[in-house]
This record gives sequence, structure tokens and C-alpha cells, in this order.
Amino acid sequence: MGYFSRLVDNLFSCEFISPWVTEDEFQRNIRLLQTQKWFLKWQLDEKHQYLLHHNHHVASLLIDKDYVQQLLAQQETQAEFLHEMEQLKNTYEWEKLT
Repeated sequence: MGYFSRLVDNLFSCEFISPWVTEDEFQRNIRLLQTQKWFLKWQLDEKHQYLLHHNHHVASLLIDKDYVQQLLAQQETQAEFLHEMEQLKNTYEWEKLT
């Protein structure tokens, strides 16, 4: 199971958030989660080949598109971001659309 899957499971589980996780860390995780979800969805829409069917809980989150655009606008952060998204994509199970 990949990092993103574990993060989703942790955020949406019924367990209490560990007391050593600060509000800033929690907000950063939420923002990362939202960004990754939006970017994966965008990639899928572009390809029209696959349907993401894992971790459906994330679908209702609001996505920070401005933050994504900021990352993609800077060459040094863009390369790192795209690499992270490629790794993230590989942690998912994919299903062909019929």
C-alpha cells in the first residue's frame, strides 16, 4: 500500500488523530491530499482510458487548483511534483473503462 493510500486511510479512519500531529501538519497533509486527487483526476480525464476507483472518500474534498498551478508554474517544483505524481499513480489499482 502506498503513502497516499495510508494517508487517506489515516485521515478518514475513526481513530483519533495522534496528539503529536500539529494543526499545521494536518493542514499540509489535507492540502497534499487534495492536490494529488485533483492532479490524478486531471490526468485520467486527459487520457479517457482509466477510471480511478480507489479511496473514493477523497472525491468530496475541495481541490486547491491555484496551489497546483503555482507548483506547475515553477520549473524546479514542477519536476519534483510530476515525479511525485507518477509515483503516486503507481500505487493505485486501475480499471479500464468499458
